[in-house]
Amino acid sequence: MTFRNRYYLISFVFFLTGCSLFAPQVQTVKAKDIINYKKIGTDENDCLNMNEKSCELFKLINVYRKNKQLPAFIAIENCINSAQSHSENMYVKEELKHDLSDSKWNDRIKIHRVIGETMAENVALASTASQVVDKWIHSTNHYNNIINPNFTHIGYGQKGRYWTQCFLKPFQQ
Repeated sequence: MTFRNRYYLISFVFFLTGCSLFAPQVQTVKAKDIINYKKIGTDENDCLNMNEKSCELFKLINVYRKNKQLPAFIAIENCINSAQSHSENMYVKEELKHDLSDSKWNDRIKIHRVIGETMAENVALASTASQVVDKWIHSTNHYNNIINPNFTHIGYGQKGRYWTQCFLKPFQQ
C-alpha cells in the first residue's frame, strides 16, 4: 500500500500522547497539505535506514508486541528521520527532553511529515536497546504508546545513549 503524494484536506484533531505526566496536548490543524509518506518497510524486520542499534530496538519492540498478541510495527522513513534527528540533537545538547530549545516536537513532526491520524514519541537515556525496552515497559505512558494497537508505523533514532521512538498511524487511503 502506498501513501505517497496523497492530497488531503486536513481538518483533524490529533492527540499527542507522549510520555509527559500531564494530560495529552491537543492541537487542531486545518490546512490543505500534501502527505508525502516516504519509504515504508516491507515487513516487521525491514529496518530501512535505521542505524544498527535502532534496528535492534525495532526488532525487540516488535517481539514484545507479538508476545502481547499485537501486530508488529512497520518502519516508516518519516518517523525514522524525525527520531534520528531528535536523538542527535539531544546528544549534542546532553538533554533528555521531547522539546529542546531549538527543536519542538510539534515542529519536528511537521518538518519530517509525521502527519497522520495519531502520532506520539518516546525518548530514553540508556546504553543498550534492551535497557531502553526495560525502561519503556516499566513506565506507564511509554508502555501505553508501545502497546497502543492504533499505532501501526514506527521509526527509531539513536545517538550515544539518547534514543527516540516515533509512532504513527498514517491516514488511510
